This record gives sequence, structure tokens and C-alpha cells, in this order.
Amino acid sequence: MRLLREDTPVVMNVKKIRRLMRKFGLWCPIRQANPYRRMAKALKTSKVAKNIVNRNFAIYGPARFY
Repeated sequence: MRLLREDTPVVMNVKKIRRLMRKFGLWCPIRQANPYRRMAKALKTSKVAKNIVNRNFAIYGPARFY
């Protein structure tokens, strides 16, 4: 963040920054985003399917409300 805010910004690859942090024993308390969760969220579709079979279910028992 500091390198980007200088007069002449220094742009580095994320892998290089992680390598330098590992070399000098630096760590960031903010957790990294999980890329697999992001991918799953992007591929997520609606869980409700169309009623192709046209099933009508009868409700039995004491808990029926209609």
C-alpha cells in the first residue's frame, strides 16, 4: 500500500510481495480471501427447479395448514 502511494508508484506482483514478506518475517493480520469460495459463489445458481413433472403433493397429518 505504501509503495503505491509514493510519488513514483512501485508496482509488484503479489507473489513477489509474499516472497519478500516470508523472507523478512512479515505477516498481515487481515486474512486473505478464499478463491474457491469466490468461484463457488460465482457459479451458484438458483436452487429452485421448475415443476416439470407437475406433482401435487397431498398434505396429511395434524400439522396441515390450509
